Amino acid sequence: MLLSTTSDSERKSRSEHLLNIVGMEHRSDHIPDQLSGGEQQGVAIAVGMTNDPSLILADEPTGELDDRTASEILDLFGKVNQDSKATIVIVTHDPDIAYKVGRVVVIKDGKTSSEIRRRDLNKQITGEMDKTKPLEESLLIDSNGRVQLPRELLQTTGITNKVKAVAENTSITIRPSEELPPE
Repeated sequence: MLLSTTSDSERKSRSEHLLNIVGMEHRSDHIPDQLSGGEQQGVAIAVGMTNDPSLILADEPTGELDDRTASEILDLFGKVNQDSKATIVIVTHDPDIAYKVGRVVVIKDGKTSSEIRRRDLNKQITGEMDKTKPLEESLLIDSNGRVQLPRELLQTTGITNKVKAVAENTSITIRPSEELPPE
């Protein structure tokens, strides 16, 4: 918030509103050293929302947090996204984030290698997402026509170093080479 264009009462009101959004209104008179790591992240999210941005950038927001608190922070980002309609970009090394957000862009070796999308954001935000259901992943084709398969997909299917690709109408099926059906 631009300090020169807002009154003290407007700044106080906005601060209280933002702390309420992130569930930190009860800690408004505490200093950062008196807050837990998760609470500090909540305040950082509130600070990031001060000027009503259309884009919020978060670099490893769950990196130093335990699993429960990290999940709460990701839920908070979902709530902020729904309430403010801001686009939120989270940079992380945590692959489990794919189960908490609507879209994941995977970057490997400095290039976009795949995109994962979730369809039902309401279930994600309320924590009802079923981790046993497969993610829908869009893989990018590079300028040489190559597709890089994510290691997790290869491990899940037991594919090691050789596959067979079969064109069927408008789709391509990739199978372990030993599982190719007889011709």
